[in-house]
Amino acid sequence: MGVEPNPLVKYAGLEDALDSETEQELRPAFKDQYTRLGLIGSGGQGQVYKVRDKETGKIFAAKRISLNHWHEADALQNESRALQNLDHPGIPKYRECYVHNSEWGTPEYVLVTDYVEGGSLSEKLSSGKRFDEEELRDIKAQVLDALSAAHKKGIVHRDIKPANIIIDN
Repeated sequence: MGVEPNPLVKYAGLEDALDSETEQELRPAFKDQYTRLGLIGSGGQGQVYKVRDKETGKIFAAKRISLNHWHEADALQNESRALQNLDHPGIPKYRECYVHNSEWGTPEYVLVTDYVEGGSLSEKLSSGKRFDEEELRDIKAQVLDALSAAHKKGIVHRDIKPANIIIDN
């Protein structure tokens, strides 16, 4: 049995894909509301872009998530419902989630959250950053507190690693 449609998941039609420089308009997957500022990172599920809301000028993170099976869409809708009620200082605030058809005709979701300025723990370590014992305890405590808050809302991250831990400026 499928889940009820999420009223916060909106449909955006597909038009021509754009592949040029930074600050270009995103495909309709990112709506006309957003301008892409650059790629933050990519992984097994999709890519995360830094985007600017044209109306407010506010910066967000927009994750394009490619789905291989429709049951993944149900899981993502359930997760977006849980995220909209999650309010924790260690977790970027959920803004919206919508679906569109990719240029290949497959469904893609776009999950928009607040943008966190900084870099991943992985990037910091790779650049030679050394953390003292107190900083490491603080990072561990913040990560565990954020995970606890998510678990209380029924969200399991399933991909905890240094690349997915953002250290804000």
